Amino acid sequence: MRCSTRLSDAIHVLLFIAVDPGGDLSSAAIAASVSTHPSYVRQLMSALRRGGLLACTRGQAAPRLTRPLDRISLLDVYRAVQGQTPLLHEDTQINPECGVGMCIQHAVGDCFAEVQQAAEGAMASLSLSDVMDRFRCDGDCRCDPAVCPCRGRCGSPACGQGAAGRTPQDKKEGMGDDPGTV
Repeated sequence: MRCSTRLSDAIHVLLFIAVDPGGDLSSAAIAASVSTHPSYVRQLMSALRRGGLLACTRGQAAPRLTRPLDRISLLDVYRAVQGQTPLLHEDTQINPECGVGMCIQHAVGDCFAEVQQAAEGAMASLSLSDVMDRFRCDGDCRCDPAVCPCRGRCGSPACGQGAAGRTPQDKKEGMGDDPGTV
């Protein structure tokens, strides 16, 4: 059984666009971040556009969010990329002559409906802004300070220091060329 990563990947795409709206937003650049194929990113972006979350112009690598991050819920993203597909699915290939097999469909279906309702409620209460607020850089942060997604909230001393612990200003001034200095 395969698990779908469409929701996670769609959130990744939207936040990639939000973090650096003036940067390289080609499907190839986004695909490199998601570690997937550009055609898959284009499929996700098409679904997000149909879902009213993304505005795109064919042939231009300039997608933009249609609403602020705090007004896009995880449920909005889920519905855009998953439609009405439920999170959980019951096995329909059961033995109809088995007593358990005859009864389990309704019982499991009822339980799964409760789980779906609870999950949708939780997703509705969380926005992309909430996801962004939870970004954390690890101790080996290589973010460009201009586009560091956590914006220093993680508390890592290396956060926003750029590759090799240097800020863009340090690079201009020639500082930090020795790996032991910052």
